[in-house]
Amino acid sequence: MSKIYETELLKRLPKAFKNRIRSPIKTESKQISIYDMECVERLTEKNWKEITASFLEDNSCINFLSSVNFKYYLPAIINVSLMEDAKYLLAIEIIIIMLDRPADINNWDEDFISKWSGLRIEEYFLIQDWLFWLCYAREDDTSSILRAIETIELLILEMEN
Repeated sequence: MSKIYETELLKRLPKAFKNRIRSPIKTESKQISIYDMECVERLTEKNWKEITASFLEDNSCINFLSSVNFKYYLPAIINVSLMEDAKYLLAIEIIIIMLDRPADINNWDEDFISKWSGLRIEEYFLIQDWLFWLCYAREDDTSSILRAIETIELLILEMEN
């Protein structure tokens, strides 16, 4: 995929997520390890634009963020992957796993719905376009990413209903 496409995604990113705010409620998880809570604490001290690939490389704290903070830090993952050409970060794998869902929305769990519903249409479109970029940029099996793209499409359809 061309650098022009990456540049376009990077231009759209701050506009799409412009009104997202951090919440003082850092996590809603009842079962979180001390290590993961420390990671959540370190992450939520920063603005999403300050997050680096080295921070996202091997920590899973994105799983434990409150739904508001998850939506706030989601652009950080997209930004880092594009800016630092980091396509295989643990945070990216977590996003793909989260979105690799069955098409039957009745089987979606509460945590998934709280984190992924309520995004604005421009946010969904940007995430979907970023996932397309990942499909072309990565050299591994992209079937999970394609299912993730379909899940975003279902979220968009749900939003429109």
